[in-house]
Amino acid sequence: MFDIFLATRATTAGLDVYDRIKVCNAYTCQELLAVLQSLPVGPAPFVILDLLRTFLYTNVAFEERKRLLALCLAHMDRLEQGSGGLVSVHPPGVLCQAESELLEMVTKAARDIYRVEMAASHSLMERLS
Repeated sequence: MFDIFLATRATTAGLDVYDRIKVCNAYTCQELLAVLQSLPVGPAPFVILDLLRTFLYTNVAFEERKRLLALCLAHMDRLEQGSGGLVSVHPPGVLCQAESELLEMVTKAARDIYRVEMAASHSLMERLS
């Protein structure tokens, strides 16, 4: 989850940063596409947290989710031409075939990929033993 107040405290610019951050929420893949379509190419980079979250709901047919993801990726490419951007993906621990295909679409569209893995805590490992 994105905490705008934490973001403003983390920088020496303080409230100047707050005035330049625009936060948009999208709860469905259709809403995400609408948000991306409405964003102009500009001098500010974009950040999308957990891109696939809205595409994993099975209440939308898989072929439609693929189509919408392709359109979203095209808009992210358009926005990237301005000043770049960052997209995070947090795939579930076990991927079904459809989820794997969506993740592959995103990784093929990425210019750079950085993988971050959280180490399991010792207490969790002990409970699993």
